[in-house]
Amino acid sequence: MPTLSASEASTYNRKRIAGFVLVLLGGLVCLVHLYSIHTKLIRYMGIDFEAVYSSSRCVIAGCNPYDSEDLKAQFVKQGGLITPALTPPSGGPFQPHYVGYPPPTLFFFVPFALLRWPLAWFVYLVVGIALYAVAVALFAELCSKYVPVAASALLGLFLAVEWLIVELAQPTLLPAALLCIGVWCLLKNRYPRLGVLSFALSLTLKPPLGGLFLLYFLLANSAYRRRAWQVIGLTVVLCIPGVAWFSTHSATHNWIADYKTNLQSISAPGQLSDPGPKNKDEDEIIDLQTIVSLYRDEPSFYNRTVWVVSGIFLAVWIYPVIQLPRSQEKDILCLAAIAAFSMLPVYHRVYDSRALLILFPAVALLLQRTRWWGIAASIVTVLLSVSLADSYTAHTRPLTPFIAHFRNHRIFQITLIHAAPLVLLGVTMFYLAVLYVYPPSLARKAAISSGPSA
Repeated sequence: MPTLSASEASTYNRKRIAGFVLVLLGGLVCLVHLYSIHTKLIRYMGIDFEAVYSSSRCVIAGCNPYDSEDLKAQFVKQGGLITPALTPPSGGPFQPHYVGYPPPTLFFFVPFALLRWPLAWFVYLVVGIALYAVAVALFAELCSKYVPVAASALLGLFLAVEWLIVELAQPTLLPAALLCIGVWCLLKNRYPRLGVLSFALSLTLKPPLGGLFLLYFLLANSAYRRRAWQVIGLTVVLCIPGVAWFSTHSATHNWIADYKTNLQSISAPGQLSDPGPKNKDEDEIIDLQTIVSLYRDEPSFYNRTVWVVSGIFLAVWIYPVIQLPRSQEKDILCLAAIAAFSMLPVYHRVYDSRALLILFPAVALLLQRTRWWGIAASIVTVLLSVSLADSYTAHTRPLTPFIAHFRNHRIFQITLIHAAPLVLLGVTMFYLAVLYVYPPSLARKAAISSGPSA
């Protein structure tokens, strides 16, 4: 930061405080809204955590964590009540082939599974919310280095409109928080060992969430590359206990076949993880396959198409990652581009978007440096927050049967029902454009210090 006069420093500090208040307000709005509707949604509360909890209980008890009957028995034994059957295709956490968590994930959820239900659910929520709150505070602090109030207002909106991840006690909450904390530590070169551990734990729990962020640290510069290899090495070490446990116990030694069967079944046409139009919950999936499948609902077609397009985007992104001179501004903009893009090539649901916390410093940076780029960044960020909001899905899903009768129904489905992946694609393209057009003027003003020294 450049040196400020006493009056400028006082004004800046007031803006920072106001910004943190706006972020806090956004989080409180989310929690208050969730509390206000919890009696209507009581059958769904914590339902996603029931599956991973029961699977981890099977790890402790020596039963098969991929068998729905074993899961149900363990859940009831620990004090859980079976939720009445839900509307297909979701069907509830104890439907056959529902569990799709690999051994390392289940192994590291064992500490929660040592507790009885619902205490385990409560403890998980407290830990998950606390860690995510830390991640929010860290990125709010990074935003405050540029434009404290405006960027914090956008971050507060992002927090306020998404409560599904808390309502369901989604297991993604923990790896998303750990990923954001790890990225911040490496980006700021503060508490690097904690950053490496957090990043590695996130990859262990949910590899698709942080894999492309790791790619940036591998490519950006030699100091980041050293940290990235530490993350990779630690991730491998953290995966060993779970895989070894599953491979040597009689109830789980066939875990590869069981895990593959579950993944294939839950991804079958019309099932919960199917991105095609036969899945009634497809509007909660935010990868590009949901758009391409509207034109041809065949996995071999939409997966290959998305991967080819994604390869092109990745190549366009890699060039500035390697060629742009080293600076923290480059880090922030490159990570913003990959944050949006990371949701598109492979299966992600709307609650995985909590990792998009990482793109907000880029909005703050652009708001400080140039008016029009900053306004454009703010607009696409608002659109992104709205399209990912739980209320958006609730209001657009009833329109699906009517849209199907329109002459140009695919256009309406893409722009209304599948707005989230469309906006994510737009955000990706926006930040790629920034990386190619705007960098020459990035150095006009002093900013926060660059990353770790080589």
